[in-house]
Amino acid sequence: MNHKPLALVLCSCLLSLFVSPVLSCPLFVRENAVFMTNMEVTPLNRNYELIYDEYHQGMIHFNIAANERYDIEIRFYLTSNSVAAFIKIFRCADESFPELYRIAFPSSSLSVGWNAIIATLYTSDISEPYHVRVAAVAGHRDDDGSSPWNGVIDENFGANIEDWNFPLGDGCFAGRAAEELDWDNYEIAYEYMVKVEGLRQPNPWLHYLSATPSKTVLLPGEPFSIDVSYYRTRYCPGDYFRVFCRNEATGEITELYNWQKPYWMTVSYGWQYEYLPHPSPINSLTPWPTPPTIIAPTTPGMYTVRIVGCIGYPTADWYATQTGGFASNRAADLSWTLYEQMAEFTITVTPVEVSITVTSSPVTGAGFVKVDGVEITTPTTFTWIVGETHELEALSPVPGLIGTQYVWTHWSDGGDQTHIYTVPSVSETVTAYYKAQYSVIFTVTGMDATATGTVATINSVQKTYSDLFPAYSFWADSGDTVTYSYESIVSSSVSGKRFRLDSVTGPTSPFVVTAPVTVRGNYVVQYYLTVKTRPEGLVPAPTPPSGWFDACETVPLWAYQTATDGTRTYVFAYWSINGDLVYSLAATVHMDAPKIAVANYFPDPPGDVNLDGIVDMTDIALIAYRYGTRKGDAKYNYLCDINGDGQIDLIDLATAARNIKK
Repeated sequence: MNHKPLALVLCSCLLSLFVSPVLSCPLFVRENAVFMTNMEVTPLNRNYELIYDEYHQGMIHFNIAANERYDIEIRFYLTSNSVAAFIKIFRCADESFPELYRIAFPSSSLSVGWNAIIATLYTSDISEPYHVRVAAVAGHRDDDGSSPWNGVIDENFGANIEDWNFPLGDGCFAGRAAEELDWDNYEIAYEYMVKVEGLRQPNPWLHYLSATPSKTVLLPGEPFSIDVSYYRTRYCPGDYFRVFCRNEATGEITELYNWQKPYWMTVSYGWQYEYLPHPSPINSLTPWPTPPTIIAPTTPGMYTVRIVGCIGYPTADWYATQTGGFASNRAADLSWTLYEQMAEFTITVTPVEVSITVTSSPVTGAGFVKVDGVEITTPTTFTWIVGETHELEALSPVPGLIGTQYVWTHWSDGGDQTHIYTVPSVSETVTAYYKAQYSVIFTVTGMDATATGTVATINSVQKTYSDLFPAYSFWADSGDTVTYSYESIVSSSVSGKRFRLDSVTGPTSPFVVTAPVTVRGNYVVQYYLTVKTRPEGLVPAPTPPSGWFDACETVPLWAYQTATDGTRTYVFAYWSINGDLVYSLAATVHMDAPKIAVANYFPDPPGDVNLDGIVDMTDIALIAYRYGTRKGDAKYNYLCDINGDGQIDLIDLATAARNIKK
């Protein structure tokens, strides 16, 4: 194998040790560096390792396919914001350093401190490791052509192609053009290594690798075996093999198996035969230990199985650098694309189908469950592939008959209300469990919005009229206990009005919920009837006494012919019922509102206005003084209105005159 590129790189690194104060590859900084003083290079979206040895102190290296595109991030540190920056990227070939990439930046796009760019490169088509160096310089141009050089700001310098050939006015390249940047001429440089994967040539010791599977149609996760044969042409090296499979639908590559044998366990020359899985694997590849079996992938589909191998020294170390056909590589580097020999075959992983019944309990039907976003009627049986996933969603609440609903409680598989279900290897039933709930309604009749305060207490919570009208309802689990009480009397914001509980329709408290239930408190409006005498306090008092009576009730009234205040006697004159006059001892009042019934009495004899026990001219004079007044006038006196007709007139004077001296 030709190792010139690697040798040249090592020589180049060693040469740089004598011309640069930074002796550790991969970073090289000239001692006269002025404007660009540090650099970092990082491969993007790619795994890489760092090399540490006597020549390399953390050099990046990574594997990549031939002619593949890759991106790197270049970060460089500037000490001035007025300089232009020039970058070239070179590859170390056999005896040359071809340029891969170049870019320049004017000062207007740069700043003091760290700056960053992303460069896109392509690998070579040779299956060899090679080094790449990023070389850069920064500086000003000479604006006026006179000496000394001036560090003037030129924001456009570096933006044009011709700027590469313009001599820099200062810095590490003073008097030289940026076009002179090359593998060994730079202000600062950074180096990394690329290892191109693929068939390794020449191939002196491993030939004619072939593999035959025990079967090519398999179930997911099914074990299978492979008969492997190959031809060895050297006695001492060890044998290294890895088995990969690639999903042809997704391109995903996974390792199925690996094994290694030292030379004393193989033939010296000639055909070597292996049966996999090996009964006693030797020195399996950490951290990918040799599995006890070879198992088909669990996802159905078409797969390409590739066995890759190499033979080389040392005889029992996956991580040591090999000799022979896999020189400059480690056996652990064997991969889908990097190998000495490979053999392929195709397997088909067929799906395993099982029956999965999705149902609900204790009630089945439509509206309970969605499968993969589609509502089903339970129970429904599906034929699904083992290992695939489906979304199960329990709908809740689900309406039932009037006043009934069903609320989800749990799935039989323990999943959330909406969850991803992985199809098991055996048929089964998955059940969404529900509990029944019933509507409990509390309401009132015979009451209006003037009701104030608590009307009912339901499960220890007080409810007002606005809560209960038109209805207060809630869902209760089947078997729940509900307690309640209605207030026997509810006050009103209207004076002289209230509400009396007449009856309750529905189950008595407490009750157990087993079906939809409605409880109704039936109230009757009551009005207050005030019954009194005038003058007040006469006995015997009229009947009935003042009190509450149901709306629309007719209440009989009765007044005694005579009554006394304890010192003199009074004679009944008439009833005054909310302004209406009744001149008989018996009367009635219709309770359609709060009412006041007054039994009006006059002194005996009638006309004794000054209540001195005798009717005389003094009384006549008092009546005459108020003559012509009506009820409501300031001078009106009901004692002068002897006939109680609401006005003091000639009839009242005549009546008093008839009783003079009595």
